[in-house]
Amino acid sequence: MKNIAYIPKGLVILVLVLLSFVSNTSAQKFGDNLGNHIASDTLRMNGFRIVNAQGIAIGTARILNNNIALQIDGLDKALLLPRVTDTLAIPNANAVNGMLVYSLVDDKFYFRQNGVWVNFGTQNNIAGVVSFNGQVGAITMSGDESTGIKVTNVPGTNEWIVSAMNTTSLWSASRLMGRQISGTAPTNGQAYIWDTGLNAWVPKNVGNLAAPTVTGQKTDSIVTTINGTLRKIPSSHFLFVTDTAAMLSGYVREQRFLDSLAAIRASMAQLKVNIDTLPNLVVTGTITGGTYSGTLAPTAQASITNLANVNSITATNAKITNANITNLTGLANLSATGTIQAGTLSSTNATITNLSGLTNLSVSNTVQAGSVSATNITGSSGIFDNITVTGNIIGGTISATLNAGTQNTITNLANIQNITASGTISTNVISATTANISNLTGVNNFSVTNTIQAGTVSATNANITNLSGLSNLSVTGTAQIGTVSATSVNGGSGTFDNI
Repeated sequence: MKNIAYIPKGLVILVLVLLSFVSNTSAQKFGDNLGNHIASDTLRMNGFRIVNAQGIAIGTARILNNNIALQIDGLDKALLLPRVTDTLAIPNANAVNGMLVYSLVDDKFYFRQNGVWVNFGTQNNIAGVVSFNGQVGAITMSGDESTGIKVTNVPGTNEWIVSAMNTTSLWSASRLMGRQISGTAPTNGQAYIWDTGLNAWVPKNVGNLAAPTVTGQKTDSIVTTINGTLRKIPSSHFLFVTDTAAMLSGYVREQRFLDSLAAIRASMAQLKVNIDTLPNLVVTGTITGGTYSGTLAPTAQASITNLANVNSITATNAKITNANITNLTGLANLSATGTIQAGTLSSTNATITNLSGLTNLSVSNTVQAGSVSATNITGSSGIFDNITVTGNIIGGTISATLNAGTQNTITNLANIQNITASGTISTNVISATTANISNLTGVNNFSVTNTIQAGTVSATNANITNLSGLSNLSVTGTAQIGTVSATSVNGGSGTFDNI
């Protein structure tokens, strides 16, 4: 027992492997690495790699040609690419252009191009168009564009214009928004409504629908077509209704809506409009009403040509070129640049600059005028600063002070029946039928053709032709008399030619 040498464990394993190769010489040749055997179990590489393979075929026993590096066949199989939460999981130093991964974060394919990870492609929906790098490639649509849909590219841009004939349906599909459409065709008054129970769009009567309640955010725009061209309408052109249920509560059914219109039609005859809240009123016919208050635009004022049938106009300021007015009662101020023709003008206070052509003016109170020029003035009293009369002044009593120039121009008082002067009258000749004179002091010559009745006549020199009826004559100087006829003469001395 002591002569038995120890056999290493590794040597034992090597011997067993060699024996295994010897027992399978019919399926394997030495020197070809794995040989040409057919594996009957899963090949596990235990972390190692397969290198220097001309091609790999999966799901098939043969490769179509030598230019194929990887061929995958399988009627019920799919290729599952590496799924990553971030492309940074692959270090930039090891990222090679041409790599392809699937991102679990945004559910998109990314491939390595020109040193960066680029989104490989997105698809809007099941039947949508795939875009690469955010750009849509060329689209070719077959068919006669005159009876179908036309897609036109704007030259030099990525913009496309989609248009359709107005006689062509936009689609004829069995799905709407990716959901199944019922095979039952809708009838008059029906619309497609989503039925959760049937999991499909089904036709239902619109009249049986409950009024919807709309919530959520409003869209910023809507796209529609006009003359076959797409057009975007901004939200500023929308009318948003926050409570459609209340708005449509009485107008859900068509007949109820028509009944409401009939009621509105019946009440139109009783309609009354508040002009104060009416921003604009355009009337092509006649306006009939009690009172209209407002300001007319200049164009409206210029278009008024006839007010013949207007009974009454109340205005703060009225400017009229030609007016036939019968009553101005209550008028505070009247300004006329032209001529006023009136039968009778009655006014409490009037400021008039010209009365030319006035036939008759009757004023019960005071007339204040800078200058009055008239053919005949008849008045009971008045205060005038200056009166210039080229004809005759006829009046009962005229009381005034005449200036020197006026006094010198008076040459005739023949028609004056009575003159009362409190001061002095200085004149060369005074001729009067009957005069009641209290003082003749300063009179140089006094000639009386008829009788002078006086209590006392005192004169320095008097030439008297007749003293008949004289009761008493006292002369302090010399009396030269042709004939003295007296019953009794008393005198201290005297010289008589003949007694």
